[in-house]
Order: sequence, then structure tokens, then C-alpha cells
Amino acid sequence: MKKSLIAFAGLFAIVAVVVGWQFKPMPYRATGLGDRAFTIECDFDKFRQMMVRLNATKAIVNHGGMELISESVDSLDLDTSKDDRPLLNAIRGTSKSELDATKTIKVSVNDPHIDNTELTLRQRANVSENRIDVTTESIGEQDSIKAYATSLVATANGDNTDVQLDLRMEIEVSVPKMFRSRADQQVTQSVADALAQQQEAITQFVIENCGKRLILPSLK
Repeated sequence: MKKSLIAFAGLFAIVAVVVGWQFKPMPYRATGLGDRAFTIECDFDKFRQMMVRLNATKAIVNHGGMELISESVDSLDLDTSKDDRPLLNAIRGTSKSELDATKTIKVSVNDPHIDNTELTLRQRANVSENRIDVTTESIGEQDSIKAYATSLVATANGDNTDVQLDLRMEIEVSVPKMFRSRADQQVTQSVADALAQQQEAITQFVIENCGKRLILPSLK
């Protein structure tokens, strides 16, 4: 009888350790992935003009959980070798020149699942005659945000413009092992919300400017 009690006590102790380990909060890198594709009723040439001349960084970065604080240009390269009349075509909105630019961006973060209040990003933009490709990534690990990367690809579709958005976030949280999948779901939901509001911001940006006959460079 005594041996049985000792064995039971030993088994109970093991179970208690296992259960306690399952409920003990531990660092975990929760990951969220998402993408969104939509079509904007604005021809690509006009869309490209707006993205370049009106500095659309705010429309690309801003969404429910972030707001642009500042931006600075690190590099800018304009290639006009494919355009025999770069100035005239630029005025007409039919430029064949290619633009490569890199910026450093600082944003404020307002998300209940993220401890950061600010985030520094590097944005790289490649604009060609037929395609716009913009990637925005966090510069290394920053507090609880271990990785943040979003991309925007725009291409012509007849008189419209197709836009593809992608977003990946990795957030370090402290949760029990049994709740890790829940943490992933929360970050994935944050990604989905961010993409939806990013689409809304870009669409509104286009609505406000696509009807203009002449897109003048922003002085801001």
C-alpha cells in the first residue's frame, strides 16, 4: 500500500510538472502572413505618376496600426536611357524612365498585440514603364517586432491598375505553449486588418487624385 502511494505521488508530481510547463508563459515568435489583390479604376500611367510625384509613402505605410512620423531619402537613381524624350513624356504622363529609390521611414505603432511604440523601416521602390515594385521592411529586430515586411506590386490591366499587397509580421510574445496557435491567429488577424486598411488608404489616395488632368510633384 505504501509503495502504491509513493508511486501515485511520483506520478502526480510528474503530471503537475508537465501541466505547469504547459501553462508557464514562455517567449514565442508569433507569425502572421497575408496577401490581398485588387483592381483600381485608374490607368497605370496615371497611377505611376501619382505614386512618384505625390509621394505615396503615407498611403502605402499608413493603416490601422501605423502612422507615418518621418521619412528621408537615402538614394535616388533616375535612368532615362530608354526614353528619347524624358521631359516631354514626363509632362504627357507617358514616361519610359526608370526610378530606383531607397528611404528610411519612421512610423508610430498602435496595436494592442505589439509592445513597440515606434518602428524604423527601409523602403525600396523600383518604378519602370510597366511595373511598380515597393518593398518596406523593418531594419533588424526592434523590441517585440522581430520582423516586418510588406510589398506592393502594381501592373497595368487595360484601363485599370492591378495591385498586389503582401505582409509578413513576426511578433515576440510571452504565452504558455498551449496558447501559441492562438498567438499566431491574433498576429494573422492583425495582418489581415492592416492589409484591408492599406487597400482602403491606397484606393482613397487614387480617388482623390486620378481625376486630375495634371499631376504636379508634391512640395512636401
